Amino acid sequence: MVNLESYSNLTKLQEDLLKKGFCFDNIFSFSLYSKNQHGLNYKTSYKQKPSATPVPDMYAYTSFEYKNKGFSIKEELETSQNYKTTFEYVPESRPEFKGKLEMVCNTLKDERNNSASVEYSHERVKSKFTLTDTPVFKASAVTGVDNFGAGVDLGLNLSSLRFTDYNAALWWFTDDHRFVLKHVSTNKESYELGNIIGSLFYNLSQETKLGAALTYKSKAQQGNVNVGFGLSHQLDSCKLLKLRMDSEGMLGVNLRSKLSDYVTIVTASQFNVKSLSQSNYPGMEFGFKIKINQ
Repeated sequence: MVNLESYSNLTKLQEDLLKKGFCFDNIFSFSLYSKNQHGLNYKTSYKQKPSATPVPDMYAYTSFEYKNKGFSIKEELETSQNYKTTFEYVPESRPEFKGKLEMVCNTLKDERNNSASVEYSHERVKSKFTLTDTPVFKASAVTGVDNFGAGVDLGLNLSSLRFTDYNAALWWFTDDHRFVLKHVSTNKESYELGNIIGSLFYNLSQETKLGAALTYKSKAQQGNVNVGFGLSHQLDSCKLLKLRMDSEGMLGVNLRSKLSDYVTIVTASQFNVKSLSQSNYPGMEFGFKIKINQ
C-alpha cells in the first residue's frame, strides 16, 4: 500500500504543477529564508503587483518560527494587518497525534478568528478535527486499501446545524501515478451539487512530471468545463522549466534557475495563444522573483 496523504494533500502534486511558482502576477518579488541549528526559522517576502493607479500594489510578509522537539510556535505578520500565531505539539511518546492552536487577528477590520485542531495519522487512516469560534466543526478523513481509497471533508455550522462544506474524494495512487476525483461544495447556504474535479499526476521520469485537471462547474452559466495541463522538466542540476496551459488558451512558462546554494532566480510569463495574431497581446504578463536561502 502507498503512503496515505491527508485530505488537503490528495491533489498537491497536481496542483503544484498547475499553480506553484508561476509568479507572473508580480512585477517583482523577493523572499528570504533563514534557519539555524537551534530551531529558529525566519522568512520574509515582498511582492509588487501590477496596479491600474500610480500607487504600486505592494504586499509584504514576515514570519518567525521556533521548534524544539515536538513543540513549535510561529508568528506571522502581513501588510494586510493580519497577525497570526500558531502553536503545534507532537507528543514524543505518541507521534501519530498532533495538536494545533491558531489565532488570527486583523486590526484593520477588527476581526479575530481562533481555531483548535487535532490530527491523527495511521497506516490505514489520516484524520483531522477542527473547532473554530465561528462556531464551525470541521472533520476530514482519508483511508485506503492497497492503491485505492476515499476521503471526506465536512464542515458543520454548530449554530444552524447545517453542513457548510460537504466534500468527498476517490483516489488511486501508485509509485508513478496519481488520480483523484473530487466533489467540492460551493454553496454554504443550501445543499446542491458543487464542482467536480478530476486530476492526474504522472511521474514520467526522474526529470519530467506531467499533470492534468478537468473541472466541471455545475452552476456556471457558461464555460462550465475547464481543462488544464502542466509539465515540469529538470533541464539540468540548476534549472527547472515548468509549463502550463488551460482550455481558455492561457499558456504559462516558468524558469527556475539556481545560481548558488543560497540564491535562486525565478522568471515567468503568461499569454493567451489565441491572441498571438493581435499586435497588443492582450493578457500578457511577466514576473520576476529572487529567493535567498541561508
